[in-house]
Amino acid sequence: MHAHRFVASVTFAISLVAAHGVAGSPTLGLDDRPSDRNVIASGIRAEGSFRTWLGDQFPLVEGYFQGFDPAPKVGFALKDDHYLLGRYGGGKMENLLAFPVVNGAAKPEENAAEQRLLDGLQQMMVVDWSDLNPEHYEYQFVGQALLGAVPCLVYDVKPRTPEAGIFEGRIYLERRMWNLVRFTGINTRVDALRSTLRDKKSHIRIDSWRINVSESRWAPALAYVEEVPPLGEPDSHIVKGQVRFWGYGKASEYRQQELATLKLWESVSTVASGGQRGCSPQLCQRLFENQAEANVLARLFQARLLGVTGEVERMLDQVMTNLLISNQLALPQPVRCRVLLTTRLEAFMLGNTLILSRGLIDVLPEAGIAIVMAHQLGHLVQGHVRVDTKLGFPEVLRISDAELLAKLRFHHTVQEEQEADQRAIEILKKSPYAPKLPEGELALQALQDDAPQLSHLVEPAFGEHVADVTKAVRNDDVVRNAPDHNLDDPEQVAGLPLGSKLLVNPWNGRLELLHGERIAVPAPYERREFEVTAVVPFLDYFVEKPAEPKPPLTPPRRTTQHTSAPVRRPAASVKEKTL
Repeated sequence: MHAHRFVASVTFAISLVAAHGVAGSPTLGLDDRPSDRNVIASGIRAEGSFRTWLGDQFPLVEGYFQGFDPAPKVGFALKDDHYLLGRYGGGKMENLLAFPVVNGAAKPEENAAEQRLLDGLQQMMVVDWSDLNPEHYEYQFVGQALLGAVPCLVYDVKPRTPEAGIFEGRIYLERRMWNLVRFTGINTRVDALRSTLRDKKSHIRIDSWRINVSESRWAPALAYVEEVPPLGEPDSHIVKGQVRFWGYGKASEYRQQELATLKLWESVSTVASGGQRGCSPQLCQRLFENQAEANVLARLFQARLLGVTGEVERMLDQVMTNLLISNQLALPQPVRCRVLLTTRLEAFMLGNTLILSRGLIDVLPEAGIAIVMAHQLGHLVQGHVRVDTKLGFPEVLRISDAELLAKLRFHHTVQEEQEADQRAIEILKKSPYAPKLPEGELALQALQDDAPQLSHLVEPAFGEHVADVTKAVRNDDVVRNAPDHNLDDPEQVAGLPLGSKLLVNPWNGRLELLHGERIAVPAPYERREFEVTAVVPFLDYFVEKPAEPKPPLTPPRRTTQHTSAPVRRPAASVKEKTL
């Protein structure tokens, strides 16, 4: 199994260097650099090896796009959005959102249009699926660049004839093995496949990045997409998007990660002590619900919608600990936190596991995340149904990923939502997050205000509408202390842009925190609440980390039916980092 250091940051360092090379690396002046012919030949060989490797992979591919209209003060204002989720494999894209759910019948015309858009995402993984041979492309050396900690040589490329190739733009070749790590420009195939989303005069430009996931392998991780009209044309509707790729590695390797992450359920009879075996009906029911919870987590991990746990999950666990300790809440079983790797904003309780989406954590301040978590904790404390026991039978979940996304749901009634809201208010008042609640409340208010333009972003895959777009639950009490959401107030920052906090390790799905400097008071046009922005990761070379020592294998403690015994947790005051 691979262990990785995955470094990413919104801080981006790029410099064209003439004669002095790159700081901290061997000097490589323009006079002593390798010949263009050798560099290009090495780059072509590396790209051919990359395409061969990619043919054996089955990553998830997610695209989220937003449409903007010209607007005063801010330049462009959000109008609408669109969401895609697929899996690449065998040279084609599978649409994971195309399973028929309306009266059992698919909509062929809509699925065909979605498939064309997904095929466009596939083209963003590779510069040209054929080749980049100099017989077909012209190369012009531009200079040297430092992408994060990775020194590169930079070339502009274009087809020698319109029929010779499909890409025109700039490529970046890292200096160790001449792997292509970034390409930016126009792909005529992408442009054609995304014609339904753009103006006839405009073209789709892409900026695609790869991450070093092993000693010699770079994998597609992120791409930024923007519709660019011709120079001199008046401003008009444009489209921007972010594309993410993750879940590389063969199924057997992912299975090893799964077994290392998840703890299998055991019968109570295998851990009973004192000569008495078996359990009461209530305890047996609880154990079976635990089995259902474990089955769902395993299935989501298998679909690569959950990744390997890490620092982000531990920070969420600390937020949950703060809520529990400050309210002196004792639960019969510990609550864990996991992160759904997708962009859509959602949260839900799965038994004793609280699941929040990556997109939700990205756009909400820590106080806003605490509000969402307190609401879900309210469901648990109120004793609402935690998980459907039919999921305790593993074969129920032996369905395709597309069917899983179409049918697996975790919802509550309107009355239960209202009860959870009221309990959340009580929990939050006593929590360490009480002084910052107006900040979190403002973010939720902004999300509700922007929800009509974010219909795909706020549409959950499995859980609940965080924005309450249907107004089924008017959580006015939750946001009553927030100032009015005002886009004209230059000092008011409610929600954050997408991609503000987290990046997904494309190999194993582990989430990494961004550590880049943030603008304290952005200009009005820079606020970009819940919006798509450019993605500029900090590249670094792969470093093998020593394996963490495994905990000793000890029998799990038998759960008890009594709820009076408190759960041992770390002190609530221990908070090294914030989300």
